[in-house]
Amino acid sequence: MARHPSLDSQAPPEMTYASLGNNLPILVPNSLVETLATRQLEIVNVLGDGNCFFRAVADQLLGTAERHDEVRQQGIRYIDSHREDFREFLLDLDIQQFLDANSEPGTYADHHIVQAVSNAYQVKIEIFDAQAGLNNARFVVVPTIGLDASCCLSPLHPGKRPPTTNQI
Repeated sequence: MARHPSLDSQAPPEMTYASLGNNLPILVPNSLVETLATRQLEIVNVLGDGNCFFRAVADQLLGTAERHDEVRQQGIRYIDSHREDFREFLLDLDIQQFLDANSEPGTYADHHIVQAVSNAYQVKIEIFDAQAGLNNARFVVVPTIGLDASCCLSPLHPGKRPPTTNQI
């Protein structure tokens, strides 16, 4: 992540401009930059096309964001094979309709899918979101079955935010 000192003077004191792989400046909280730096992590630009969560996980776990559909399908298969574990959390939603809708490329991940991916890969997933504000920039999802590794994601993309039904 490169910083933009020439733009930093225009940023609020708690923010800094950084550029990702495409060199477009993005405004991020200083606290997020510092938190990631102390953990030897950096912000990686992920295309915000509804597949962003899956691209970020694929990048971290499979070595390339291009394998995002594998991650999506793994989460879908996990929910499908553990329907009873998810039934009470999906409330009034029909599980098959939920699975069909979330199998479609471009469908944003919700907290059910994030939990399913965490469980399927047996990894703790930390989601850092610079657009959520200083006090809400980190979400942690822990698998409910085993724990072998950790996956840190930073889905920073401008534009439309995914619709959510609940917060993680």
